[in-house]
Formats: sequence, structure tokens, C-alpha cells
Amino acid sequence: MKLQNPHDIFFKETFGDTEVAKDFLNHYLPNSLMDVVDLHSLEPQKDSFVDKNLDESFSDLLFKAVIQGEEGYFYFLFEHKSYPSKGIALQLLKYMIAIWEAKTQKENN
Repeated sequence: MKLQNPHDIFFKETFGDTEVAKDFLNHYLPNSLMDVVDLHSLEPQKDSFVDKNLDESFSDLLFKAVIQGEEGYFYFLFEHKSYPSKGIALQLLKYMIAIWEAKTQKENN
């Protein structure tokens, strides 16, 4: 995978470090959520779900973790634009659907 965007490189090298991701989650998620997350189980996933048309504006990372005793996911999406994106909520929904579809397909194989 060739990364040409310096924002993408910075984001993936920084947050792709599991210890950095754990630290971020530990400091920014509410205690009520952290009480049910096993940070020791945090594991990076190889998939990216950013649409090829948007890869100059967005970077993403997916982590699997045990949440309330079951498999769950944390999806980090970083927008590196200087203006708000009107369609971000819909785009996030599309990424969530793509993650669920990939998981379902993997389980069915």
C-alpha cells in the first residue's frame, strides 16, 4: 500500500501504534465506556474503508477489542481538510456498513 498523502502517513504511523491508540481511548472515552472495554485486547485490523475518491481527505484505522466480553470494534476516522464536510454523517454510516459487511463475509467463509 503506497501512501502519498503526508497527513495519512502521519495519522497511520501515530495511531497505528497500539499503545498510542490505547492511550487515546483511555484518555478521551468516558469512564463508563472504559469500564467495559478490555484495552489489553486492542488489536489493529488491516482493512481500510475510506472510499478511493476520498482518500486524499480522510484516513482510517480499525481496531478489534473485547467490549463487555464480546468482540467489538473501534473505528478511527481522521478528516484532514480545512473545511467541514456536509456529508460526513452519511459517509460514516457507509464505512460502518462496509465494516459489518466485511466481518459478515469473513465469518461466512
